[in-house]
Amino acid sequence: MPGSMQVRRRGPAPRRLPLALRSVSGESVEELVDAYLLDCEARGLLPGTLVAYSYALRESMLPFCTRVGIREFEELDQLALNRYTGELRQRPGRRKGATVSEATVAHYMGAVQGWMRWCVDEYGLAPAGTPHVPSVRKQPRRVLSREQLQAMEDRATAERNKVLVRLMADCGPRVGELVKIRPSDLFQKQGRWFLHIDGKGGNERDVPVPRLWPRLRRLARARPEDADDRLFLGLRRSSSGLYEGIGKKGIEVMVRDLALAVGIRHPVHPHLLRHSCITWLGSKGLNPFQISTIVGNFDALDLYMHLDEQDAHAAMLQALRA
Repeated sequence: MPGSMQVRRRGPAPRRLPLALRSVSGESVEELVDAYLLDCEARGLLPGTLVAYSYALRESMLPFCTRVGIREFEELDQLALNRYTGELRQRPGRRKGATVSEATVAHYMGAVQGWMRWCVDEYGLAPAGTPHVPSVRKQPRRVLSREQLQAMEDRATAERNKVLVRLMADCGPRVGELVKIRPSDLFQKQGRWFLHIDGKGGNERDVPVPRLWPRLRRLARARPEDADDRLFLGLRRSSSGLYEGIGKKGIEVMVRDLALAVGIRHPVHPHLLRHSCITWLGSKGLNPFQISTIVGNFDALDLYMHLDEQDAHAAMLQALRA
């Protein structure tokens, strides 16, 4: 989708709404928004994307339309769209005295643009204006060097934290994926070791861990009996008396503290380690589809489904040897 929002689908190809759902009485803006969001849900868009679309349209655009007296689709002309864009730019931002960024404006106007295009495709409506989605220049991402990542691992005292840093540095899992890993997710296939990841949006994958598997297995075997079924546990018992799995916040705090301890002054969060991993794998000659198999970015992988986990294992081993 244009702007800062990207449409990511899962499951089967998108399907059209049944004809019975295509008759929106009077083409009111509110009814069209509801129908559009229903179609997005039916097409299997990710929950986070649905929430973003719903907020941009229901909580931002619709109140504007109500305030200026716009009820029908054809009343949303160029003047109204330009006025809405101008109002977005005047909204207060997070910083005191500042307005929202152009990326935020692009986010909201991109949602409006996608909705209007859908209205044209599904209902044959003729738009009276065109949303202007600001072009946002992407800032270069700051990544951590391999030396910085090694320093963070060395500074950690608990083996759990050392393994977490190394896993994020070499395999790039998302923090939400880390907290779901179970001991049974570590397995051997044809003499090679993999870690099963329950990925974002239902995208599961088997990540090669040719060097990390002994440490993961030791961590799994060292788990206390009174622990839940997660691999990465809290270092202390919870209020229930059990060792529960570490949460997202715990990993975020651990990464931040380790980065500060080794002298990294810019903000460091788990997703930065993911970007650092992807950058490193690319610098070692892995193609985007091999990287996708490892880190879980499946946007373009559907075209190369013949790339299996054995290929990814060999590529990972090659990167580690380089």
